[in-house]
Amino acid sequence: EVFHGLYRQVAKAESGGSVDGFVSVMIGPTSHGPWHASKTTDMVPDSTKPVWNHKTSFMEQDLGILWMRVTVYDWDQCGLDQEVGEVTISIQDVMVLHKGLLHTWHQLHRIRNPGGRASPEKREFGGNIHLRIELPLPTKLNMEIIEGSDLAPLERDAKELADCLFAGSRADWTDV
Repeated sequence: EVFHGLYRQVAKAESGGSVDGFVSVMIGPTSHGPWHASKTTDMVPDSTKPVWNHKTSFMEQDLGILWMRVTVYDWDQCGLDQEVGEVTISIQDVMVLHKGLLHTWHQLHRIRNPGGRASPEKREFGGNIHLRIELPLPTKLNMEIIEGSDLAPLERDAKELADCLFAGSRADWTDV
């Protein structure tokens, strides 16, 4: 009975149709990594339209040759955070095409591979994110992660919920 009660509690928390969203921003020399600098926002609970209003900056030697990947995650109480979607932005495009200032909404996409490694990948819509990116100096990037909209959570399957139950919650974790 205790196990079934925990299962219902976790299932309700992890499949409620909303997102406990947080954002990770990484920069690196190619659009596929390796990433050598990253920043993360706080988590906004239970929303498909989170407002972060998070300001951050990066200092790099040559921003013009770098890429930025912005990923929204659905925070998980067991540590099994799921990607809601991502967008990759060329910092050179911000410098040249947008004259150092890009303030707009971006579509988030996630890659799904439902049939395993042998099947083709499928891009799914994950929502939208509102960003402001400014390059005041050739070595400095200022960024504001403003808000998200229409964030699309992934459904949890029974195995993921069971893994979560047996892993315990993040509140139970302690540093060694």
